[in-house]
Amino acid sequence: MQITVDRIAKRDTYTIGRLYLNGIKFCDVLEDTDRGLSADMPLADI
Repeated sequence: MQITVDRIAKRDTYTIGRLYLNGIKFCDVLEDTDRGLSADMPLADI
């Protein structure tokens, strides 16, 4: 299964996007603001 998020509108407090499963649109998504987190950060910081 391939999951893809296409972010289409980035604002100061939220991001709107589209979620695709195996290339087929599944739903629209709403994410909170980018908080500068990364996978290499310690879990306590995240």
